[in-house]
Amino acid sequence: MSGPWNMSRMVEGRVVRDASHPVRILFRTGPGQLLAVGERGPESKLPWRGRAARHRITGADGSILELDGRDRARTTVLRENGAQAGVLLHGTSVTAVAEPGGTVCHLVADPAPATPDVDVLSVLDPCGTEFARTEVVRTPAGWARGHTVDAAGHTYVWWDRTGLAPAVPVLGTRLVICRDLDRTEREILLALCTEIAVDPTRYNRLLTPAATLH
Repeated sequence: MSGPWNMSRMVEGRVVRDASHPVRILFRTGPGQLLAVGERGPESKLPWRGRAARHRITGADGSILELDGRDRARTTVLRENGAQAGVLLHGTSVTAVAEPGGTVCHLVADPAPATPDVDVLSVLDPCGTEFARTEVVRTPAGWARGHTVDAAGHTYVWWDRTGLAPAVPVLGTRLVICRDLDRTEREILLALCTEIAVDPTRYNRLLTPAATLH
């Protein structure tokens, strides 16, 4: 997943739901800068229940990731050539492990109390240092928070658009990144955000109940 990603410290993913498509999450790095589209797979019988599917992420550069979450304890992230980018291990936290076995990151609940609008999840490196944050947006007001996303203190006001709320339990994610990411980290973070949006019940242990209603 290349394109405009490396020029941005924030990736916004908004959930879209209509009659002609499965539930999708559109990832953008700025106005008109589509990074990727994540789609809920067709195996699920109902929008938010039933067996987890093989979800797909299609990058603006044409690259594809498949998320095989049929085992509820783990999600395998596969590249378009069949190579494994990593595995998401679901427990009280989520740990991402890459081939051939190194830990990429841990996803944990932020210690600060969640608001009715947003849950904040910390992304930690193998040493426990935060290098990204994932905001799980539950209401339109959750999009309207101010954010400072780099050391220079630049505030990206474009991200303060609210908009309408589709009838889904998670409206989207906002990924705030603290440093440059390698390919595997980019793929894993997109996979995490996609799965949170299209299959939030997997993350019940990290999200407040309001974020997992279905």
